[in-house]
Amino acid sequence: MEKFYVRDVLVQQFLNRLLPPSPLAGLSHDRREISQQIASLDESDDVAKLKDQLNRLGGVHDDMEKAQDRIRDKVEKQIPKDLNELSAKADNIRHQLNARIDKEEEERFLAIKELQEAFQQLQSRSSSFPANDQFGPGSSAQIRRDLDECKVAIKKLAESVTTVKNVLDRKITDESRKSPHFAPTL
Repeated sequence: MEKFYVRDVLVQQFLNRLLPPSPLAGLSHDRREISQQIASLDESDDVAKLKDQLNRLGGVHDDMEKAQDRIRDKVEKQIPKDLNELSAKADNIRHQLNARIDKEEEERFLAIKELQEAFQQLQSRSSSFPANDQFGPGSSAQIRRDLDECKVAIKKLAESVTTVKNVLDRKITDESRKSPHFAPTL
């Protein structure tokens, strides 16, 4: 409902700029005044010519009002279509961006999950090494350090995915608030 109210206000503002209040309204008042003054004059050729010109002026006035009404109707019909198209495009772009963000988030989540599974497998393998394994006495300590580094990398990756998603969501929201005609390029 609010969407249509804003659209109607925008249409009215545009029409007021495009078609300011008709100067023809003042002309109609002046024409009536002149007609009354001519009616009070005695009949002569000059008075007949003035009446004829006044009648033609009235016809032109009527034609101008009809033309103005036709233009106003065309503009009132076209602007809502254009606004609806822009709104639909913006919604479509927002939907596409959200779909891309969701897809990226899901891919990164799966990558994190795979890394965690690999980490757990390495961890379980490293705990099964005896202290005097064939790779040397310090090999399980090296594996533990590598596993700790993997844990840190996984946490950083998860944090960066969340940060990117939040930043993109905020940017989309801010741009759509700033500009009703926001249409980000994909």
